[in-house]
Amino acid sequence: MKSKAAAALVVVAIAAAWWGHAAYQKHQLRQAVLALVAEATARMGSALEAPSDDADDLRRLENHFRALASAQERLASLQEWRDAKLGMAAQRYLDEAHALLRRRLAERRAAEAVRIAAEDVAAHLRSPRGRSTAWISRALALKQAMERGFFDWRLASGGLEKSLQTLREARGALATLVAPLPLLDERTLVAARERHAAEAKALEQVVEVTRRLPESR
Repeated sequence: MKSKAAAALVVVAIAAAWWGHAAYQKHQLRQAVLALVAEATARMGSALEAPSDDADDLRRLENHFRALASAQERLASLQEWRDAKLGMAAQRYLDEAHALLRRRLAERRAAEAVRIAAEDVAAHLRSPRGRSTAWISRALALKQAMERGFFDWRLASGGLEKSLQTLREARGALATLVAPLPLLDERTLVAARERHAAEAKALEQVVEVTRRLPESR
């Protein structure tokens, strides 16, 4: 009887140790996941700040974009099965964060291309026209290049607007699992959307003014 009782105690001890180890691993996994979520949040917050005219601004965005790709890979390598819901929600959050930065980069590059194209059009229209058909052809080519760039920018701008919305949804899904979480707050998202709308309006005005420029005689 004593041997059976001792054996039973050993089994209980082993089970307790196993469950204790499993609980510890789950805790460690959760901490690792939350660290990656916090990193993604910090990088998005920086990426959504008002852009500067500094050439380093785009490089900063590119660095955040590459770092988030690395964070996605690290998250994918974790044993998410120990907390599948958290792992899936965090993966979606990081995926949306990475998409947001990709679209922010695309929008910034497209906007810069449109501004350069508009400056080229304006500079050419201010130049003497003379009787050269080449001048007219060049003017048309520059205007067409600006319009193509503007079309590309509108696509990129729409993608960024979509990302700001889908990120809000991903954040909401993650927030229901663990609180408090280092997530991008609503105020930052609202400010980013307002800033994006203002930037879009300013660029649209640049294009509209350039379209109305008179041709030199």
